[in-house]
Amino acid sequence: MARTMGQGGLMLPPDAAKRKDLLRYLCGAARMVKARVRLVDALGWQDGAFILPGGETIGQAGEPVRYAGELPGLHARAVRGTLQGWQEGVARFALRNPRLAFAIACAFAGPLLEMVRPDGGGGFNLMGFSSKGKSTCLEVAASAWGRPDPLPTWRASGNGLEGIAANRNDGFLVLDELSQVDPKEAGAVAYMLANGSAKARANREGGARAMRQWRLIFLSSGEQGLEDKMQEDGKRARAGQEVRVPDIPCPSEGMFEDAHGLPSLGALAEHLKAQARHHYGHAARAFLQGICEEWERREVMQSKLLEMERAWLASAVPAGSDAQVRRVAGRFALVAVAGELAQRMGVLPWPEGEASGAALVCFRAWLDRRGFTGASEVHRGIEAVLSFLERNGQARFDEWGDKDARIINRAGTRRRAEGPVDGWDFFIIPSAWKEACQGFSASNVAKVCADAGILEPGTEGKLSRSVTIQGHGKVRCYVVRAAAVAIHHQGEDAA
Repeated sequence: MARTMGQGGLMLPPDAAKRKDLLRYLCGAARMVKARVRLVDALGWQDGAFILPGGETIGQAGEPVRYAGELPGLHARAVRGTLQGWQEGVARFALRNPRLAFAIACAFAGPLLEMVRPDGGGGFNLMGFSSKGKSTCLEVAASAWGRPDPLPTWRASGNGLEGIAANRNDGFLVLDELSQVDPKEAGAVAYMLANGSAKARANREGGARAMRQWRLIFLSSGEQGLEDKMQEDGKRARAGQEVRVPDIPCPSEGMFEDAHGLPSLGALAEHLKAQARHHYGHAARAFLQGICEEWERREVMQSKLLEMERAWLASAVPAGSDAQVRRVAGRFALVAVAGELAQRMGVLPWPEGEASGAALVCFRAWLDRRGFTGASEVHRGIEAVLSFLERNGQARFDEWGDKDARIINRAGTRRRAEGPVDGWDFFIIPSAWKEACQGFSASNVAKVCADAGILEPGTEGKLSRSVTIQGHGKVRCYVVRAAAVAIHHQGEDAA
C-alpha cells in the first residue's frame, strides 16, 4: 500500500520507523472504511452500471464503480443542448427517411449486444457517391452519444483504431471515408473491429501484454465497399469480411427522401448537421438510464427483445437463406430492436415500427446488391468458373475432333452440345480448372459446381472424369455441360 502511494507521488520518509508508523495508520484506517468503490479498467457495462467513454458512470452496480483505466484526450464536452432539442431538431426528420432512421437506430444497438447478440458485433457501410448525405447520417447518429464533429475516419492506422474501438466498448462508433484506409490493412481492420480484440503484443519483459477488447456496432461511409478497397491491393474480400461489414448502397437521389417542408434535400442535410452540432450527447444517456432502471428485471426485458428479434427475422429473411445471410440479418435485426426499444422509452420521437421498417429497407438493399441468398464462396466459385469459360471458351479450347488445331496455353477441349441447347460442352484439364477457380480451393469449387448441377461428376465419388478425347487420348478432366449452365442461368433469373 505504501509502495503504491509512493508511486503516486507521496514523499516517503527514509526512516524505517516512520514507514512502519505510516503502514500501521493505513491498516487501521482501512478497517474503518464502511463503503468501498470498485475500480475497473474497462468501459461499458459493469453489473448494471454503464461507464461512458469519458469515464462518467450511468446507473448503479451492486457496489459503486469507478473507471481507473486510461482515458483519451477528449476534444470537447460530452453533452450540449437538450434531449428535446435533439428530438425536435434532428430525430424527427428521420421519419420517411429510412436510411437516416437506420443510422440513428444503429447508435442504440451496441448497449444491447450483451443481452441480444453477444457475438453479433460488427458494422455497416453506407456506400455511394460523394455529396449524397452519407456523412450527414454519420454525424446525426454520432450526436446521440456526443459531439459529432470531427468524425473519426478510416485513415487512422490499425493500432490507432484499436484505442478508438476500446473506448467505445458496448457502444457505438462511426468511421467516415472508407476510401481513406490503406488497402493493405482494410480487411484486417474490418476483422479487428468486428471481432472485438486487438493484436497480441509483448510487454517490456517479453511476456504477453493484456489485449484490448471491445464489443460494439460501428457505422461507416465511403464511395466504395470493403471488397472494392481490398481489390486496390489485389486482394479479394472473404466471406467473413463481407459478413462483418455489409454495404448498404445509397440510392442515386441520395440518402434522404423526404425534406419535411424544407426547401430541398440539401437544405435538410444542412439543417441536420447544424442541429446535431447544437444538441448532442443526451439520447444515449437517456437510453442507458432506461436500461439501468430495468436492470433488476433484465431477464424479462431480454425475453421481450429476443422475441422482437425473432419476429423481425421471420419477416425479413428469405426461406432457405445461407447462414451468412442469416448472420448479417441478425445484426440488422439488432438495430431494429434497439430503435424500437428507444422509441418505447420515449427517446426516439417515432411511431412504433419506424425503426423496424428502416432496418428492413436497408437489409433488402444489401441483399439486392449481393444478388443471392446462398453462401458467398459457393456463388463466387461458380461465377469464377463460368467467367473463365466465357473469356477463354474460344481461344484456349480446341474443338473436338480437330486434329490440326494448335492452341497456345490450352485449357481443354470443347464440343458442340447435343439437344435443344445451343452451346458448347467443355472438358477442362486439371491445371486449367485450378486457374478457373481464381484463388478459391479447386476441390471446393468443383464440389459446389457439382452440387449446383453445373459440373458432371465422375464415378466412385470423384468430381473429375476420365474421358477419351480425339487427338488427346484418355485424359482426366472436369466436364461442364451447356445444358447444365443454361439451367443454372434460368434459376438465377427466376430468383
